[in-house]
Amino acid sequence: MRVPTRQLLGAANQNVTAPKLWQDPVLGYFETHGKMEFKAGEQYNLTQDDKKAVLWRYRVKEILKKEYLRREYDPHSFKYKAGVVMDPAMFRWYSADMTQAEFFRATPRSVFLYMGSVFLAFYLYTRLLYVPIDKNNEACLDGDLLWAIELNRANSEAWCRLALLYAKFNLHSESKQACETGLKINPECGFIWTVYGLLAVYDAKTVAHEPALLADLEAVAIDSFCQALTYRPTIGVIARHISYCG
Repeated sequence: MRVPTRQLLGAANQNVTAPKLWQDPVLGYFETHGKMEFKAGEQYNLTQDDKKAVLWRYRVKEILKKEYLRREYDPHSFKYKAGVVMDPAMFRWYSADMTQAEFFRATPRSVFLYMGSVFLAFYLYTRLLYVPIDKNNEACLDGDLLWAIELNRANSEAWCRLALLYAKFNLHSESKQACETGLKINPECGFIWTVYGLLAVYDAKTVAHEPALLADLEAVAIDSFCQALTYRPTIGVIARHISYCG
C-alpha cells in the first residue's frame, strides 16, 4: 500500500517550485552563495596557508571573471558577431536543464498511473461486457428450473432435490416450501422429512434467543426426524440432531 501511495506524490526533482541551475555557469558558486569569510577568533580547522590559498582562489576567480567578461563582451568585437535565428522550440531545448528534462521521461509515477489506468479501463470494459451475459445465463437457468419443476411436479424426489438446491444457496423459506410440496405428494419419503428436520434445526440455532419460537422449532425438528426414522430407519445423521434438539 505504501509503494502505490508514494508513486502518486512524484519524484523529488518534480516538486521544485523554482527550478534553476545549482550554480551560475558564468559567475561560479561563491558569487551566488557568498564567499567564505575568516573572522578573527573563530576556529575553521584550517592553517594560515590554507586560508591564504582559499582567498587566493577567490582573487584568481575574480581576475578570470573580469577577463572573461572583457573578452566576451568587448564592444569592439561584440558588434561584429553574427546573430543566430532560433525558434521557440530550439530556445526551450537549449535552455532546459535536467530538472525540466525529467518531465519528458518515463518515471515510476507516470508508468504506475498509465498502467493502472489501462488495467482499470480493461476491468470496467470486461465487467460491462459480461453483465448482459450473466443476466442471460441467470434467465436461462431460471427458465430451465421452472420447466424442470413443471415437468416433475408429481415427483417427490425432484422436490427433494429442489429443496437441497435452495438450502445450498441459503434460501431456507423456499427450501421449506419445496419440502412441504414434496411431502404432500409423498408423505412417506424419509429423505424429505430429514431435510425438513435439518432446516428446522438450522432455524432453531438462529433463534436461540427466543425461547417460545425455539421450542416450536425443536418440536418440528423432533417430529420430522421421527417421521424420517419411521419411513427410512437407515439414516444415521438423524440421531445426532435428535440429541441436539433434546
